[in-house]
Formats: sequence, C-alpha cells, structure tokens
Amino acid sequence: MNTDYMRVEDEAWAEFDALMRAEAEAEMWADQKFFRLYILDTNGNPVAEPDAATWGRWAETAERHVADDTIGSVRISTTFLAMDLNLSGTGSPALYETMIFDGEHSEHGEDQWDQWRYATKVEALAGHNQIVALVREMNNKTNWKKEGF
Repeated sequence: MNTDYMRVEDEAWAEFDALMRAEAEAEMWADQKFFRLYILDTNGNPVAEPDAATWGRWAETAERHVADDTIGSVRISTTFLAMDLNLSGTGSPALYETMIFDGEHSEHGEDQWDQWRYATKVEALAGHNQIVALVREMNNKTNWKKEGF
C-alpha cells in the first residue's frame, strides 16, 4: 500500500471539499436564501445589507438593544436581530425579538421562556411593553408558572 498516494488523495479530497463548501457558502450569501441581513441606518431604520463582510463589521459594534426590563428575577429583552428570521420567505421580515429570561420561574431552567418576533421597531416596543405588563401582573401572584404564554 502506497501511503504517499493515499496522503495525496486525502489532501485532494479535502481541498475539493473545502472548495465545494466555499462555493456553496458564497451562493447562499449571494442569493440571501439562508438569512437576509440587515443593518440600521443613521435614523435607526432597518436597511437590507447584501454584503456579509459589511454586515459583520457593522454588527461588531452596533447597539441592537431596543428595550430591556427586569422585574424581580425576570428579564425581558428586546433586540434588533440584524437578520430576517422569517425563514418562510413570505410575509414581513422578522427583524426584532423579545425574549424572557428567568431561572426561577422558567420551565426551561435558567434559559429563556419564549420569544416573540416582529417586523418593525414599533411592533417590537409594543410587544415588549405587553410582555412587561403581563410579567408585572403575574409577578404579583404567588407561585405563578408559565401561564398564558
């Protein structure tokens, strides 16, 4: 058995595999089939960003928090996702998300409870405020669990 031949063949297959992966990734980003990327303009409005490198540089330093409240041990956080997580390809983009984090009351341990996604900042703020009001109401009850979510 010629081990040099096997090594060369393995290297060739690895190079071919890397090339195919790179081409597939480039196609995915070029077509924006996987995630459609967004940044916020100077007025805070979402704008599609077709260039992944530009998006990545923006995302490294961007302030994406929209709202953040803590009620007791419950944290409610709403952020701009910077990518459209509506993977159906139909309807409005899902660019904002509200999540609840709580170890004491969560059925999922110290993870998040649930998430809600929105197309606009106005919808996200309204949704955030509704969740805050619900958590405040439920926090006033004793022995509350994940009801009504």
